[in-house]
Amino acid sequence: MDMQHFKKVIYDLAQRAGFTVVEFHGPLATPNFFAALMEQREKEFAVLASINSDWAVVSGFEPSVCELDFIDSADVARELKYRHGIDLISSKVLNGPFVTRPYLSHNDVKYWKPQSLGEALFNWWD
Repeated sequence: MDMQHFKKVIYDLAQRAGFTVVEFHGPLATPNFFAALMEQREKEFAVLASINSDWAVVSGFEPSVCELDFIDSADVARELKYRHGIDLISSKVLNGPFVTRPYLSHNDVKYWKPQSLGEALFNWWD
């Protein structure tokens, strides 16, 4: 995943679903994921993608606030799946217990001790 691909997917999503793209944030040392802040009928939300192509939706996003409120969006899930073959991870799974993924750093997991899958995939670990 890179910013160019992320933007392409987000702009396509916005056009097809009637969303407005407000701004983009790319992964730095922290946070470790891409984020697109979006609006629909004056309601803000953000679409996230990890560098390993895990996708999620949160109720809002502020890069300096190390907290995410995962939500479900049928519109986002449908468009990502139909147009790009992307499976959006549900809030239930993201807020559920941590289950490791092969690409997660064993040392990071051991040190940070994530409590949920969402915390492990979308984080501010340095």
